[in-house]
Amino acid sequence: MRAEFVRMIGTVLGEIPWPMHDVSPADLRKHAALMLNGFYDHDEFESWPKREFFQKAPEEVRIVRDDGAIMIKYDLLDLIKDTGRRVVGNR
Repeated sequence: MRAEFVRMIGTVLGEIPWPMHDVSPADLRKHAALMLNGFYDHDEFESWPKREFFQKAPEEVRIVRDDGAIMIKYDLLDLIKDTGRRVVGNR
């Protein structure tokens, strides 16, 4: 399995091996949320890409099985819904 870091248009920016196999869908979603949130800074109202990523910040994290099946997707819309913060381009 692997975690893919993706732009909303589908461009894969990178991937890392995903060593956890027996994880519930809810836990997979939490891990994906933490990974995506790691590319963004935030205050109580807004999130924005960290300077070191800026235009290369992924907008979606996917956990993908070895056969290519997507186990979970977590994107900026999920982040907005879960945190209540809006996402801005930069700060």
